[in-house]
Amino acid sequence: MDKELFYKEINSSEYKEEWQKHEYMTDSLISCLMYIFLNFGRDRENQPRNFFIRLIDDIIQSLVAIKMLASEGIRNTCRRELRFLIESSIKACLISQKYPKFSFEEQISEYEKELKSTNISIISDINLYLFASSELRNNFISETKRIYGELCNYIHLTPHQIIERLALAQQGRYMGFEGINELKQLNDEISRVYSIVIVFLFHSIPAWVVGDFLVNRDGSSNNWYFNKSKYIAEIDSRFDYKHERQERLEEIRKKRYANIEF
Repeated sequence: MDKELFYKEINSSEYKEEWQKHEYMTDSLISCLMYIFLNFGRDRENQPRNFFIRLIDDIIQSLVAIKMLASEGIRNTCRRELRFLIESSIKACLISQKYPKFSFEEQISEYEKELKSTNISIISDINLYLFASSELRNNFISETKRIYGELCNYIHLTPHQIIERLALAQQGRYMGFEGINELKQLNDEISRVYSIVIVFLFHSIPAWVVGDFLVNRDGSSNNWYFNKSKYIAEIDSRFDYKHERQERLEEIRKKRYANIEF
């Protein structure tokens, strides 16, 4: 690819807008993790025993790594981190639900015995109680498995990965020369994976912590990137019973479903 055209593309307003979207997704998830860590910290008995909470540092490391790699156009390594995030979130959620009274050391022991496999079929053992309908629960499980399966193509040197890289090379899109379309594709993958992580996080902690995060003092929904997710919107709707929402409930509902993009 002509370098002059490439630099013109990555300096365009469209590319910068897509990169801002990437940063917004990352910042939204990190702020969510930090809020929940601090708010749940008021429960001094249960928060230290929550397995998902204890893995927040590992999750943030992946988020920072993905952002750095994406800025250099290194997409396949990003996808390996995304796969790690899905697998870790599923296992952390299951352990948090199954062994809430165990010490962290005991939970690690159970994790070692039960969850050494990379098979994510255990997703079916998770209680996705924040979804009102079985249809949505099944859709979420199916989508998570599908995305995880697609990301597995990038763990080892698969034919899919080789063919994709050769096709990009024919277009002059060598590593470091990825442009708007490649960043858009990556952002789409990231947005779906991060929303999956959030769903498992929300099912790993008490509902009151989730409600505190999603519902502002005036009853409105928290203004963050993942309002665009149909799964997060559904979880948000579970808190429509809150007193502070009653006067503006119809307005809040309309805005919630108008925001959904994926």
